[in-house]
Amino acid sequence: MRVPGAVSATALALLAIAGCGRPLADTAPGEASGTTSTVVPETSPNAPAVSQLGKASATKPSSAVAETIITGKIKAAIAADPGMKGSDISVSTNDGVVSLSGLAASPEQVMIAANLAQRQEGVSRVETSVLVR
Repeated sequence: MRVPGAVSATALALLAIAGCGRPLADTAPGEASGTTSTVVPETSPNAPAVSQLGKASATKPSSAVAETIITGKIKAAIAADPGMKGSDISVSTNDGVVSLSGLAASPEQVMIAANLAQRQEGVSRVETSVLVR
């Protein structure tokens, strides 16, 4: 699955800000700014370098973003399918495993929802606990 460019750009911007020791103000060098403060992180001999911290934090959000995108696509597919009228199905995604829960009007709706979820890129397994009314 491709991660949108905006997510990559955001991650790079966060890394740049995290690695920058300058205040976040629009002042020229030598100008005083009464509202800007710089936070200097404590360092210890065992602390990882800033670049290592940035890499660790950059991978987790992209995974969460990918799961959110998968969940959103499945919800949209269920909402757009005419065979799903009258259903109330919740979707969640965790590590490629999609969980469906809620209520369906028929067993066929449960199958439709599971098939729609399984077709999405990045889904490894679909678990259903959907009840039929």
